[in-house]
Amino acid sequence: MSDADRVGDELHSRLRGLSRGAEQTPTPGMADVHRRQARRQRNTMLATAVAVVGVVGAATLVLQPLGEDPRVQPAGPGLTASRTVESGNTTTPASSTAPPSTTPSTSTSTGTSPSTGTSTSSAPPVDPEVPEDQIYALDLGSLVLADELTNAGISLQSAQQGDADGQPTLPPMCTASSWQEQHSGPSDRVSGGYVIDGGELVFDLLAYPSAFEANAALVKLKEDARACPVLNEFLAVEVTAVGSAIGDEFVVFALDAESGEDGSVERIWVTIARVENVLVAATVDRDPGFAGDTSGDEQLSRTAAQANVDHLLAE
Repeated sequence: MSDADRVGDELHSRLRGLSRGAEQTPTPGMADVHRRQARRQRNTMLATAVAVVGVVGAATLVLQPLGEDPRVQPAGPGLTASRTVESGNTTTPASSTAPPSTTPSTSTSTGTSPSTGTSTSSAPPVDPEVPEDQIYALDLGSLVLADELTNAGISLQSAQQGDADGQPTLPPMCTASSWQEQHSGPSDRVSGGYVIDGGELVFDLLAYPSAFEANAALVKLKEDARACPVLNEFLAVEVTAVGSAIGDEFVVFALDAESGEDGSVERIWVTIARVENVLVAATVDRDPGFAGDTSGDEQLSRTAAQANVDHLLAE
């Protein structure tokens, strides 16, 4: 090897050593700068990716409860929630940021602490235009008269009003053991009937201590008829109409009574209307085997119930 070759190899070896030393020195050489630049770029890209994922995830969490799935609803009462003020019937928004009221108080306090004060404000005056519940007492005069039924368009075969023995037309249902239990134990009862073509028009008036209890009794009759439509092998019941067009409210029942002999079925219509604390039941009951037209019997029972309600209201 010539001297020139040895000098070249030695120079090349020294340059490689200087390069390795520059990479290992704590002084920021070009190698450190490139590595740090690459590291910063990787960190920047990673942070950007994490931020994008975080934004997408947050958007998913916020939009899903109010999005396409209608079964997911926002928790909590929302902005329309209100609470009832204990001193009256007004409602105020349930917000802790509502400004304090500037209306002067009309109550006075007896004591040194507001928490021990006693209000002396009087009760609100009674509105004379709002009537209190009317309580009806029953007697035979509570039953609708023949001429009132005739004026309502009902044709009677006999104008003689008579007492109806036995129980109301709707029998015990579900777990009730007697008609008194089924009808929620009325405090009084009066019944009567008129003869119509091929059958009878029967009225049962049941009185209760209050309108609330009369309403509860009618609701029980309706719900029991729906819960237990089959009473026995010869009798079934169905609720066909519910409304408020007769009295305060009314329910129409259809009873299907099967003959134990030829298997024929007789339909009995019962309309029960409530007026205050009284239930007025009007029943259209045709004789078994009646061959006449019975298509209007449901309306007949409604008209008869309305006539007896009008009679009570006119007392």
